[in-house]
Amino acid sequence: MPVSPEFLDRVTETIGTVRPIRIAKMFGGIAVYHDEVFFGLGDDDRLYFKVDTLTAPEYDAKGMEP
Repeated sequence: MPVSPEFLDRVTETIGTVRPIRIAKMFGGIAVYHDEVFFGLGDDDRLYFKVDTLTAPEYDAKGMEP
């Protein structure tokens, strides 16, 4: 299911207040970039962040799901 226009607006407005972002549409979803760094993926009106061994514990500590 593609992302809704409302979801796209919410992502752009929320994250865009912290850092400038660029949204690229892909396969019905979206890819989220800061400069040329890919860090998020949106699908079915859910946003997923790219994590690694350094950042995963921060998300876990906040109770966020994979």
